[in-house]
Amino acid sequence: MCSAYSAAERSWDSWDTDATEISELGSVASKHSDEDIREAGESLNNLSGVFSYSRYASIVQPIAQMC
Repeated sequence: MCSAYSAAERSWDSWDTDATEISELGSVASKHSDEDIREAGESLNNLSGVFSYSRYASIVQPIAQMC
């Protein structure tokens, strides 16, 4: 999961945000044993369209803390 998180972060850092990498992080996180991380993954899976980094960062906070 931390590698998926790193890939999603790199996509933001490069200004080339790839929804595929964010979707992959959501998919991996939604299967995690920790409830907060699962909820973060489900929230990522429910994002649609253009969204801001601040919204993304708010959602992935439990994942960031683990990684």
